Amino acid sequence: MAEDWGSVSREIAAAIDDVGTSLDFARPVASGPAWAPVYGAPVGYTLKGVPSSAVVALAGASFGVVRSDSLLVAATGETPAITDRVTVRGVTHEILEVRTTWQGGVSLLHELVLAK
Repeated sequence: MAEDWGSVSREIAAAIDDVGTSLDFARPVASGPAWAPVYGAPVGYTLKGVPSSAVVALAGASFGVVRSDSLLVAATGETPAITDRVTVRGVTHEILEVRTTWQGGVSLLHELVLAK
């Protein structure tokens, strides 16, 4: 029996809606040519998300420990972009990366990796 991934996506969205925090996003709006955009006032939108943080140890030429903050948001509303800014606990962050979890051609969840 095939899994109904649309239903799974809606269940994830409902869970995040139940336990998540309302987060304010700002998306810059560009006008003018692509090679010389002019940015006006950003357009705001709100999503619910679950803040997360992890400690990552990096090995290689040098060893270091960094803290990585991220947000988990449902994939049923607006899709955040790396040009957006998000305010979490009163601090505005840039989005470094948007990682989308897909299954069966359906996006289930977005993980937003945040800059400090």
